[in-house]
Amino acid sequence: MDLSILSSAYGEAFPNVIAESMICGVPCIATDVGDSKYIIGGKGWVIEPSNSLKLAKAIFNSINFLIKDEKRKKKISNECRAEIIKKFSLEEMCKNYSYFYASK
Repeated sequence: MDLSILSSAYGEAFPNVIAESMICGVPCIATDVGDSKYIIGGKGWVIEPSNSLKLAKAIFNSINFLIKDEKRKKKISNECRAEIIKKFSLEEMCKNYSYFYASK
């Protein structure tokens, strides 16, 4: 898969599909709903919800951006994976839970 797209207008909390795609090295386009923007963290494309024209432009631009340069595609793929590992590794989750419970 070259690109993962999540176009939601509302109702997303933590869309697992974005993190799952990115850990597999697949860049994402998502609407700015729920935690999508946080998960992507600048390693993909985030657009406003309910704007089909901007979604179409993002898809077109990202495909052209990724297809034109195999090295760039590999670099983005590695960055997507690293972003998820940095934010959501087991070590990071344990640290965050410990911090949360210690603050109560």
